[in-house]
Amino acid sequence: MNIKDSGPPISDARVAELESRVGKRFPETYRQFLLASNGGRPIPDTVTVKGLPGGATDVQVFFGVEDPIDSCTIGWNLNVLSKRLEQLAHHGMSLLPIAIDSGGSVFLLSIGGRANGAVFYADLQSVFADYEAIPRLYLVAPAFEDFLDGLAPYSE
Repeated sequence: MNIKDSGPPISDARVAELESRVGKRFPETYRQFLLASNGGRPIPDTVTVKGLPGGATDVQVFFGVEDPIDSCTIGWNLNVLSKRLEQLAHHGMSLLPIAIDSGGSVFLLSIGGRANGAVFYADLQSVFADYEAIPRLYLVAPAFEDFLDGLAPYSE
């Protein structure tokens, strides 16, 4: 997998600041990913999501710690998705938004609880504009590195 349009280089201290904000240390593989690329667009970009109608979606962009476009940062997404993340907390996990697909649904990294390190897909399209409805959560990969390994070229 390659990353294009990555964010500006960041330091370990910047990652630690974000970890402090969320109150959890990130899995080491994810920390290294942020330090190496600070977000960006993956190539290839398609991932299978078992149980999702259609079976697959894209990863439009991985969020970074810093980016000239605010909506491409983890912090901005934590703020915007705060109500949705609270709704999903009933699963007993702390979830960190790490990426978005082209339809506006998000990929979340579990950073605490029973599924620590796992990557989930929150289908926000299915609850569009219904802020009381809890989006369906799909397990995509048991660990961040498995999520990266699962990215493949689009095929019909």
